[in-house]
Amino acid sequence: MKKIALITDSYKPVRNGVAIAVEQLRDYLTATGYEVAIVAPAGQAAPSMGGTEFLLPSFRLPGIHPYVAIGRGFHSCLNALRRFRPNVVHVHGWGPVSLLGIHFARSTATPLVITWHTDVKAYLEYYRFMKPLLIFWHQVARMICSSPDLGRQANTSDSFTVALLSTADLVVAPSYKIAKKLRELPLDTPIRIVPVGVDPVVPSVYSSESTLKIRGPMLLYVGRISPEKGIDLLLDAYDIVRICRPNATLVLAGDYRSGRGIRRRLRRAQNLILTGELGPDDLGNLYARADLFVFPSLTDTQGLVLHEAAHAGLPLVLVDEKLQSLVADKRNTTLCLPDPVALAVALMSTLDRRQHGNWAAQANRVGKALAARHSIERQGAKLTILYHQVLKGYL
Repeated sequence: MKKIALITDSYKPVRNGVAIAVEQLRDYLTATGYEVAIVAPAGQAAPSMGGTEFLLPSFRLPGIHPYVAIGRGFHSCLNALRRFRPNVVHVHGWGPVSLLGIHFARSTATPLVITWHTDVKAYLEYYRFMKPLLIFWHQVARMICSSPDLGRQANTSDSFTVALLSTADLVVAPSYKIAKKLRELPLDTPIRIVPVGVDPVVPSVYSSESTLKIRGPMLLYVGRISPEKGIDLLLDAYDIVRICRPNATLVLAGDYRSGRGIRRRLRRAQNLILTGELGPDDLGNLYARADLFVFPSLTDTQGLVLHEAAHAGLPLVLVDEKLQSLVADKRNTTLCLPDPVALAVALMSTLDRRQHGNWAAQANRVGKALAARHSIERQGAKLTILYHQVLKGYL
């Protein structure tokens, strides 16, 4: 039996794309005969080194969504990993826990796979206060990873990315978008594109959201409600939509605690529903009720919620032409410029086209067919093939 250590800075109770990807991969690997250990921040749970979950003491960093490990328990975790003796270490992230995993893999000569979920440079455009922290963290990463300095002219986020990824035997990119950006860096590590698998979110009659009463068209966004996700752009566009379609309702489903600069605007908005973070049952009912799914982000590297919406047969409205989502097709997707007027026009034209039965049926059929090609089982199987290739050294 092969043993895999999954190392992540995002884990339950966090419900972002990285945390979901790790939990799904853990479940798939366990179901197919692998022994899996998780190393992650403890979050709201008690720190633990027992069983196959090594949960480290952590705190919630203000303004940032995930819990961050504080360094306590790292020595015990390294010992626990040595006892577990993984065949492959698979890192998902770039925080303290990820560096711990990289250090373990290097010090024990264990094959290392890193999935690079985040466009660090894009996030710095919205969280500039993080740049001094990133500069410091880059130096820490260089010391731990023994990575070369790219020089003063190199971009901080690029240097940091290269410092971490140059330690890996294989880098996994969840989309063509992030793979293209990584291949533009001075990085010799092999890169393979394996999107995170997504299965349908099934509605439930027991869901609290099944009682949501909305008259008129419903526009749905699912994800973190924060500046880097394009929420300001969406709200600007929705102001225009409301003038022309006063009966329309925008539903934002996700955590809005990190959206500090837009909370006041959210409170003032009319015909806008904030649901907070929802479980699968509640989300399933929202997807079933919505008329379209809007995704205003320019920073995402895959957008798992796009796959969920496509599974539900919803028409998609996107602004990021570089994303190249695997579930987006001209038959079910409207792509527009990241501009409020352009987005408003795209939203209203999509609502108009939904009135035509043939187009709506086609969008439903195409979305479901594209989403079905990238199930959790299929994508998990692709990763296990890569694990075997890494172990045999023939990438």
